[in-house]
Amino acid sequence: MTNLLRTFPFVLFAIPLSWMSAGRADAPMKLDEKELTRLVEQLVEGKPREREAARRRMEAAGRAALPALRKVAEDPRSDPDRRLRAALVARIISDQLFREIRRFEGHLGAIRYLALSPDGKRLLSASGWPRGDNTLRSWDIATGKEVHVLRGHTSHIESVSISPDGKWALSSGYDTTVRMWDLSDGKEQKRFEGHVDNIYSVVFLPDGKRFLSASQNLVRLWDVKSGEELRQFKGHTQNVVHVTVSADGKRAASASNDLTVRIWDVEKGKELLCLKGHTQMVHAVAFSPDGKRVASGSYDRTVRLWDVQTGKELRRLIGHTNGVRGVAFSPDGRRLATASEDKTVRLWDTETGKELHVYTGHTQMVTGVAFCPDNAHLVSGGGGDRNGAPGGDFTLRLWGAPDLDRPAPRK
Repeated sequence: MTNLLRTFPFVLFAIPLSWMSAGRADAPMKLDEKELTRLVEQLVEGKPREREAARRRMEAAGRAALPALRKVAEDPRSDPDRRLRAALVARIISDQLFREIRRFEGHLGAIRYLALSPDGKRLLSASGWPRGDNTLRSWDIATGKEVHVLRGHTSHIESVSISPDGKWALSSGYDTTVRMWDLSDGKEQKRFEGHVDNIYSVVFLPDGKRFLSASQNLVRLWDVKSGEELRQFKGHTQNVVHVTVSADGKRAASASNDLTVRIWDVEKGKELLCLKGHTQMVHAVAFSPDGKRVASGSYDRTVRLWDVQTGKELRRLIGHTNGVRGVAFSPDGRRLATASEDKTVRLWDTETGKELHVYTGHTQMVTGVAFCPDNAHLVSGGGGDRNGAPGGDFTLRLWGAPDLDRPAPRK
């Protein structure tokens, strides 16, 4: 019974915003607490026809029925059959709430990275390793339609970042350039040159006037307007494959093939911390919204949470069965989404380390993941395999990502 119950993510659901409504189930049936309690009893104790009627009504109630079902399913003193019946219905409801809402199709090669605009209305994806189509594509989140195809890179694109005002994008890749794009028309506006090798990561600073790039064993700070390189952050001993910045712009974090994550003072370029613990190369890193923690994902299949002030490993998240290639905090910092070569996206509670949900549907590796600003949905993308075989799952997918243990917002 214990193993069975672990497969059921008993969670509360945050109702989608109106622009997420396409593909959504009908509005849930409204039932009061007394009626829900009665239906649970009917579900677990009634005759077959009564149980079926109760099941249908509780599934129609949706999220509102989960607390009552969870109370029975998680009660170790309850009869195993009662717990199982409650757990099965809760699982059906949960699967509906976490379902795939929309699919974005158009890339002809693997999706390497993705980013969402600050208002959550636009999605930008980059196609690169393995067997990428070397394009960026802009999408309308509400409809799933492709808005622009951004062409210019001559090789695989590794990273993309959208400016804080949502007007511009930066991209980088194997052609050793960083390019700046106008998102209103998809046209290239500027090119930054100076790197001599693959540029694995690029990110705008919160001021929108500067950005960071990662190539070889260096992180570099650039001025957007002048195109001038302002400083280099030195310390890594192998390729830096991802760089990110805290919400206040004061700290940067970088992930490297040297098995470390490093925390930097952006203004001084000084290394503040070197976080050691991963046993294989670290491929992804993200700051929590409050800047107090960073999450890192590695080919050692683990995700680790670190204290930014002390460098202490706070928690280790274990569940992926292949390398972790993407990590993203929810806007409230309570959850973490992780993307892996095991073809799944996993959702975690950052305080307890509990795995909340496993998203299955991608048929190849998942390399990018991002939360929507509404705190109730996420987007993932990937495709391709290490052998470079032709064809694959070159899709982006929008999923329900219910907030845990919080009341649903009123419409």
